Amino acid sequence: METFGYFTSENSHHASEYVPSFWASPASSPAHLPRRWDYLRTTQALAGQEENLTREAGSRLCTQLEPSGEFGMPIIAAHIGGPPAEIYVNVRNDGSIGNLRPEACVEVPARVERSGVHPEKMGRLPGVCAGLNLTGIALQKAVVDAVM
Repeated sequence: METFGYFTSENSHHASEYVPSFWASPASSPAHLPRRWDYLRTTQALAGQEENLTREAGSRLCTQLEPSGEFGMPIIAAHIGGPPAEIYVNVRNDGSIGNLRPEACVEVPARVERSGVHPEKMGRLPGVCAGLNLTGIALQKAVVDAVM
């Protein structure tokens, strides 16, 4: 944010997706991210507890059923004829962000209704933000091309 004048990610755990130098060395990451989310160690710590965790989650759902805050259910409900939903979605760009490749995946606001998902046109990103995204998009395209 200090460098570009824009916050380039929704949170610090995703910052390295846009600025790979964020993880330049093992010593540099704690300076930017004092508490690390270690998904592998978390998963390993829970290994063998799946049955109990599933049973506990099922019990909680029977007594405390409430929306999770995720967008899955509003998307499904809107698509089958419920009230339209205004949400953020990951979609093929196709012009939603004018200065990114059409085939790139972008996260943009959208209206979901029975007729489908309708992403908003966002215009162009500021140059430095587009540059950060274009770097990642170029790498992703190279990987897809290599696999194909």
